[in-house]
Amino acid sequence: NPSITLDSINSTTQDTTEKQSNEDAATTSSVSNSFIFNKEELEILSSVLLSHKGIKTHSLPKRLAIASYLGLSETVDRLISMGADPNQPYDIVDNSGEMWTAAHYAAASRQFETLFSLFLKGANLNKPNKLDYTPLDFLVMDLDLWDMTVNSKKLFSWGAQTNYQLGHADLKDKKVPTKVKALENHNVERISCSSHASAVLTEDSKVFIWGIGDALGSNSNIQMTPAAVNTNAHNQDVSISKRSGAIVADGVLYTFGKGLTLGHGYDHLDIKYPKPIRSLKGSYISRVIMAPHHCCALTSEGHLLTWGDGSKGALGLGFLKDQDTPRIVPLTNSHLIQVAASSCFTAALTSKGDVYYFGLGDPNPKRVVFEWGYPSLQKFNDSRTPCEIAVGKTQLLILMRSYSVYCKLPKDKFPNIVPLSQEVVHIECCSDQCYALSKLGKLYQWSILDSSSPPLSQFPVRMSNLAVSKKHCLCLVPDPIPSAKNTNNLEEKESHIAYKNELRSLINHYSG
Repeated sequence: NPSITLDSINSTTQDTTEKQSNEDAATTSSVSNSFIFNKEELEILSSVLLSHKGIKTHSLPKRLAIASYLGLSETVDRLISMGADPNQPYDIVDNSGEMWTAAHYAAASRQFETLFSLFLKGANLNKPNKLDYTPLDFLVMDLDLWDMTVNSKKLFSWGAQTNYQLGHADLKDKKVPTKVKALENHNVERISCSSHASAVLTEDSKVFIWGIGDALGSNSNIQMTPAAVNTNAHNQDVSISKRSGAIVADGVLYTFGKGLTLGHGYDHLDIKYPKPIRSLKGSYISRVIMAPHHCCALTSEGHLLTWGDGSKGALGLGFLKDQDTPRIVPLTNSHLIQVAASSCFTAALTSKGDVYYFGLGDPNPKRVVFEWGYPSLQKFNDSRTPCEIAVGKTQLLILMRSYSVYCKLPKDKFPNIVPLSQEVVHIECCSDQCYALSKLGKLYQWSILDSSSPPLSQFPVRMSNLAVSKKHCLCLVPDPIPSAKNTNNLEEKESHIAYKNELRSLINHYSG
């Protein structure tokens, strides 16, 4: 019996969209709505899969993969009892190279009963294939369970709890993301953290801060669990560093804490409660980033304001002097939409996709050039256009519209692509560490000192946003909502059709 290859699939001329009667559909096993086999075909295939004389050239793993994909739960149980290993990978379509397990096939074709049966028989639902996708990932992708923008988001934290920065009512460190129970009744929109404190902005415009130090926005230097900080206005953004914090409310920038980063002048370097910066009256502030030694703010007109420690050039003003009040960074003809900052490094992203950076001893803004040129000179909506930036100790991370990530170090003429196996939707940096969230809410973490491919963290939650410090991390975890959307991805459809043709060819070959 010859093995069935992709060539034989392509030569199959059978109609892959065969219509079935309502009676047939009602009696069909719980196969995916888009790829249905009638009852007679399933019975033939089940008998073939269990035949000791039938598919001599096909191994038990392949039989199990086919049965799992079609949702033949009883056949799956019998094949496992015959010795089939539910965790042994096998590609139904020859040479695809993805190496799916039986659970991958059951999850991809929405065979919930079969997937549960496999789980009870020892199938590992977190076993990744060669592309780092697990059976649970396939459920997420095929059922559109994961909505990173619409669903309610709960706050989780992990890492060191030495300064109460995790928000849990104890002093225990957390090795994995753990829900912050004090905020479980709030949907969180934005998050920020430093090594000493954490801050969030909720969906209903409330700001909560906790930890130890001067940046708590209150008369206390210790706050074990999240406490509300009031500006008497509609809060829009929040950012926090070790010694100071900032809140944007109704376009007004409020700061609190200690140091030049407050922006109120040398006469006001110690402010307990949020205070509006008077020199910004008339400017509408949209975003703020409070770095350890300087502060950055974006206006609604797309201008960048900086102030604080200028000794490292992180203010981008063309000179190495401190500034006690906000100054506009001279980036002419640029409408800025994002800013990122670390202790002595700043970067800004324009609406056309250009990235500027300054600091590390150089106060003059420079534009990032890629091997293919400047993003603003490419075609509109080019997949190579940057859409998000992050900076660390010396590294600049750039996320593209194609979901790929590039990294630029001071020694690099051009940014270099980071070899990540999954598409990325969010990036962060802290010191020499880099972080990236995949489309499926999985986390990559790596160091710029390590040249190996970044690994995926095996955390039990899927994240939609991330904030990091040297000691701990915050993340948002969306609640999955089932959906019955059909995929519009032509490649995915062709892949499913290939699997269906493979199975139909197998049925025809043995049923005569």
